Amino acid sequence: MDLLFRIRGGLDLAFQLATANEIFVKKALKHVLSDLSTKLSSNALVFRVRHSSVYVWPNSDMNTVPGELTDSSACQTILRFLQVRKLLVDAIHNQLTDMEKCILKYMKGTSIVVPEPLHFLLPGEKNLVTILYPSGIPDGQLQAYRKELHDLFTLPHDRPYFKRSNAYHFPDEPYKDGYIRNPHTYLNPPNIETGMVSLIRYIRLSSLHAGSDR
Repeated sequence: MDLLFRIRGGLDLAFQLATANEIFVKKALKHVLSDLSTKLSSNALVFRVRHSSVYVWPNSDMNTVPGELTDSSACQTILRFLQVRKLLVDAIHNQLTDMEKCILKYMKGTSIVVPEPLHFLLPGEKNLVTILYPSGIPDGQLQAYRKELHDLFTLPHDRPYFKRSNAYHFPDEPYKDGYIRNPHTYLNPPNIETGMVSLIRYIRLSSLHAGSDR
């Protein structure tokens, strides 16, 4: 990936239930998601570029970028963001549709699951693929769904590409699966003054790396 744009933030999904009826809950859910989709098409939708004072209104072509930006400008990242802002809005609309499918597929009675967006970098692809998983349901119960995803993206079934532990990890976020990727990070530096350098021969070492169940 040459440049990755990520939208961070939340969407409020709330509605009142007049009755604890599954059919009513599904209708209310579809209505509130449709309302959210309408709001995303509003000119009031605004993005802020992180760590900057730049605000962008993607549906009205307005922004707070001072002056003109070109390919030779120092802020090429912001220029690229302005160029793809409408694609980002379309991506949010698509994710709302996937959220609705995920909730309706895994809801039981009037109990609603929370969709969990995970991003995967598939072999041969330059862009991330976002998949909505139902939070609270373990990977062991999602094998059939992952097989469907493998068929959808024409992937072999000999590796769990869509397992939660294989989701793309953003550099500024901690890992949530408990695996230690680099154990040396947590080691204190040795006392070089009292240390002794030795050469060891004819010893074969093997180790099991964290996350080797992938």
